[in-house]
Amino acid sequence: MNDPNPSEVLPLEELSLLILCGPSGSGKTEFARRWFRESEIISAEQCSTLVADQPSPGVYSAQTLSLLETIVDHRLHIGRFTVIDANNLDSDWRRRLIQIARHHQVPAYLLIFDVPLQLCLSRKKRQSKKVDTLKITIQHHQANQTLRIAPQEGFRQIFQMSDFATEGPLPLKYPLPVHHPHHGPFDIIGDIHGCIHELHMLLKKLGYQQGKDTYFHPQGRTIVFLGDLADRGPKSVDVIKLMLDLHQAGRALYIPGNHCDKLARYLQGAAVSLNHGIETTVKEFEALPSSERYQISERFLHIFRQSPPYLMLDNGRVVVAHAGLPERFHGRLSRRIRSFSLYGDVTGELDADGYPIRHDWAQKYRGTPLVVYGHTPVLYPKFVNNTLNLDQGCVFGGSLSAMRYPEREIVSVPSERTYWLSKASRPTDNQTPS
Repeated sequence: MNDPNPSEVLPLEELSLLILCGPSGSGKTEFARRWFRESEIISAEQCSTLVADQPSPGVYSAQTLSLLETIVDHRLHIGRFTVIDANNLDSDWRRRLIQIARHHQVPAYLLIFDVPLQLCLSRKKRQSKKVDTLKITIQHHQANQTLRIAPQEGFRQIFQMSDFATEGPLPLKYPLPVHHPHHGPFDIIGDIHGCIHELHMLLKKLGYQQGKDTYFHPQGRTIVFLGDLADRGPKSVDVIKLMLDLHQAGRALYIPGNHCDKLARYLQGAAVSLNHGIETTVKEFEALPSSERYQISERFLHIFRQSPPYLMLDNGRVVVAHAGLPERFHGRLSRRIRSFSLYGDVTGELDADGYPIRHDWAQKYRGTPLVVYGHTPVLYPKFVNNTLNLDQGCVFGGSLSAMRYPEREIVSVPSERTYWLSKASRPTDNQTPS
């Protein structure tokens, strides 16, 4: 079978909301039934029948719309792809649907059936002897208006049926990049912050050996870096280079931390404040020969750009995120989720030293997947409600820690010395700056 022509494909995230929009007779129901499972389609006419024992094509009661909203809300809550088969010609109604999608951190797509009026009328005549020509004409005009106003409503993407061949596009649902096929075994390493000596010691303690190009494990284990490779410590560039070599060799996975994000913005030319530790990394980069600085920068930016904010590994049994992630966000992607993965559950307030104040999300976690994270240094790694914080503040004079998965075994090496002083020079069980 030949691959479909990309111009004839409807690309959709596998967890998303697809809203079909168009006048009666435009082919929405036929399209939905052709390409989607019956359970994925929420039909306004079906909801009308459930509420009032009969369909009400094109005119829906408040009770019908309330039922439709409730079903959509519940499906998105438990992570089910959903298609809404209704006229959806009212802007306020579409915005209500978008708000439901946003609440559940899933994208909303709009497919407008901008087909000729005569085609709508002829289709309705084949379906029924009585055709309300005026109503369909008004709906057709509303569909044309939707083409103009929908781009301001907040959809992830808007598609027009007229852009595709007569038979319409082939919907293709693609998985999010957070779903990684690797099953392990893994060695998950917490915040390094330029502590290259401790990283070498930890890898050796974990059983890694130096190969021709970089480290390898005799048992084929894979390293997972939890972000914050650089800043504050003595050898940030060396840590970055080691991660890049391991990643290139297929022996490591990487997710970014907030310090990685700031470094990436700096390397791309953005104006960033040279404080909280990035100034040490900038100094290292500036000391490199220009060709080497360019090469390392480009390699790092390439991996940073393609790395999702968190990963679900071993069929979702373990989630790795720099600052952690509550279960309601697992398997979803949005700006809010990216922010949480990088910075944690911040309140928007700063403490007296200028650091963000955060809620301790792990205390309320009751999810099935194990969540392994770092970001906020604690003195000892301990499991809390099926979560594990692996940041033991190596750069503050603590230790560098890893967890062997699936063994759930903690391996640590002590810091050689305190590289960076803060309001708490060593991590404690209370949260300290990150």
